[in-house]
Amino acid sequence: MNQRTAQLLSRLGHPFLLLAAASAALAAVRPQDPDAWLVLAVGDFGLPGLWLAWGLHAGWWRDPDVADRAARLRFLIPVALVTLVVAALLTRMPATTLTRHLALVAAAWTLSFTVITRWWQISFHAAGAAGLTVFLWLHFRQPAWMLLGIPALAVGWSRLVLQRHTPAQVAAGALLGLVFPFLWH
Repeated sequence: MNQRTAQLLSRLGHPFLLLAAASAALAAVRPQDPDAWLVLAVGDFGLPGLWLAWGLHAGWWRDPDVADRAARLRFLIPVALVTLVVAALLTRMPATTLTRHLALVAAAWTLSFTVITRWWQISFHAAGAAGLTVFLWLHFRQPAWMLLGIPALAVGWSRLVLQRHTPAQVAAGALLGLVFPFLWH
């Protein structure tokens, strides 16, 4: 894999982009709770995406991956708080189990990464790609969803090619991403 392909895969596998696309697709497939999907999309993906863009523009972080650990903590703490608020809101409003589970998984991922980032860097890209694959498979129980594991592996590999993470950081991110969908299924 060359640098250009790795960069493209890394951008396409960005956690906010992946989860926003999955939310939009799931809202189209399961439109029973449009208000809940809107809260999830705005709170878990829209606001963090705007925070990311604002921080890039203001120079608080140098890249969309927020590679610097101190900057990553400044980025993740507000995002973790927002995802926790979204998860709490969705437990109080009419929403399908699917929507609530996705909100809980997103909150757990973000909170765990915020804590881990204090001491170590872990691949949020690998967690999002691997975890989303398992999340979709658990909720729909169709083997075709496991085919998403192939692009998930490619996203993890791209993080190695770009030297954004070590193999241990990518593996740990993928494993952590796999755990949370099982907890709320």
